[in-house]
Amino acid sequence: MEGLINVPDNPQVDKGGNLWKTLLLTFLGTTMSILLTFGTSALVQQHRRMQDRKMTVLMVMGSVEKFAQKLDERAQNLERNDTMATYLLNIPADSLENPGYQSNIKLIGVPLGIAYDKTAEMVFINNTASWSSTKYFDFINWAGVCFYNMKEIEDKHNSYIAEFEAALDDIWDHPELHPGTSMKAKFLRDKKYRELLEGIHNKAAYYRYLAAKMRDHNRVSMEMMDVSEKELMKFVEDNEAVALMKNTTRSLQQYTTPPLNIDSLPALEEWIGE
Repeated sequence: MEGLINVPDNPQVDKGGNLWKTLLLTFLGTTMSILLTFGTSALVQQHRRMQDRKMTVLMVMGSVEKFAQKLDERAQNLERNDTMATYLLNIPADSLENPGYQSNIKLIGVPLGIAYDKTAEMVFINNTASWSSTKYFDFINWAGVCFYNMKEIEDKHNSYIAEFEAALDDIWDHPELHPGTSMKAKFLRDKKYRELLEGIHNKAAYYRYLAAKMRDHNRVSMEMMDVSEKELMKFVEDNEAVALMKNTTRSLQQYTTPPLNIDSLPALEEWIGE
C-alpha cells in the first residue's frame, strides 16, 4: 500500500550526542548505586557502633550497681554478726568457762569476701578507643573513677579479711599462748579478737554508706549518657540482679548508729533460738 513509511526492524543509533548521553546516564547510575551502597553500609556501621557503646555504658553501670548490692549484702551479714558480737563482748570474764555460756557461744569467723566483676571493665577498656566526642570523654573518665573506687573497696575489704584470719590463726595455732581452758574462752579473752568484734558495728554502717555512694556514681553516669533509671534497672534485672537506686545526698553519719546495748537485747538463748 502506498503512503506508508517503512520502519526498519533495528533502528539506527545516532553516532553523535545520543551515544554520549547513554554513557553519561550509565556512569551516573553506577556512581549513585555505589554511593548509596557505601552510604547505607556506613549508616549501618554507625548504628551498630552506637548500639555497642550503649551496651558498654549499661554494662559499666550494671557492674557498679551489682557491686553496690554486694556491699549491702555484706552489711546485712555484719549487722547480724554485730548482734552476736554484742552478746559475746558482754559475757563477764569470770563466766566465760561457764557451761551455760559455752553451749550458747557461737564464735564469729572470717567475713565473706567482696569482689567486683572485671568483665565489664575489660569490655569497657577494649571499646573506648574510638569514642572521640567530649561527651564520651567525660564518661570514660568518670567510669575510670568508679572502677578505681571498686578496686579500692575490694582491696581494703581483703585487708580486713586478712586481719581477721591472722587473729583467728594465731589463737588456733598457738592456743598455749592464750589464757582459758576452752577455745571459745581463749578467743573471747584475746584483745585483738575483741577489737575486731567491737569494730563490726561501724563496719556494717560503712558498707551501707559505700553502697549508697556507688549508686550516686551511677546517677552521675546516667545524667552524662542520657540513660534513664528504668533502662538501667531493666538491664540489671535482665542480668539477674535487683537495682535499688535512690537520689539523696550521702554522708557517713546517715548510716552510723549507736552501738547495741546488751540491756535492749533479749536473752542470748532466746535470740539464738529465733
